[in-house]
Amino acid sequence: SLQGAAAAGATVLSAACQPLAQQLPFAPLADALGRYLQNLPTALLRQLPTASLTQLGQLLPSVQDRLPELTPPYYAGFPNEPVGESDDKRQRVIDSLIAFLVTLASATPLVLFLDDLQWADSDTLAVLSRLAPRLARWSLFVLLAYRTDDLAENEELNILLHTLRRTNQQLSLTVSRLAHADVQHYIHQMTGQSPAISDQLAAVLYQATQGNALFVTEALRDLQERHLSTHLPTAAPGDTWAR
Repeated sequence: SLQGAAAAGATVLSAACQPLAQQLPFAPLADALGRYLQNLPTALLRQLPTASLTQLGQLLPSVQDRLPELTPPYYAGFPNEPVGESDDKRQRVIDSLIAFLVTLASATPLVLFLDDLQWADSDTLAVLSRLAPRLARWSLFVLLAYRTDDLAENEELNILLHTLRRTNQQLSLTVSRLAHADVQHYIHQMTGQSPAISDQLAAVLYQATQGNALFVTEALRDLQERHLSTHLPTAAPGDTWAR
């Protein structure tokens, strides 16, 4: 699990792709890196490669807010264009993101998890495509989750997955519907309630969701937030359940 990897000393970056952000360049990567850098002390932030931080400042204004000495990159002929609106800028940002991830992986093992990849923007997929050949050389593990039913809507993702399969750079795991026992275990793990209470709730959720992991997760979260907040502790932000 991601929590287990973090407990073992790995750096964990995670984010979920969003359908409304599919036209925003590098959206999930900006989200994951933004939360990571926000929690990094300024002294450690200054130790990271200046060139990468300068480029990342185009995606993450908070970086330049914390490090005002960074000089925004100037590209001859198009200094004020937003990220992604010129191919040269786009390639520079892709290179800086890859260099930054490799830098993190060279310090400690790095886990990058992107959920709902069927909604990934083309720039994020370009980073993953360029990053893939480097995985064997660094302590870098990339975990990608996507819904196969929605693959037809993202041609770039289909191309990436085909390339990874052709070059034997991926291990695919199909997550089927949860069994009743899986729902019981998940509810007990998330709530810490007694087996008797967990089993009763599991029976209701399993019947309502038929073991769909997404529906189980959202239904339990809804119960926690709206009905059982005084009895069931709310799941910590960022908790995920494979689907």
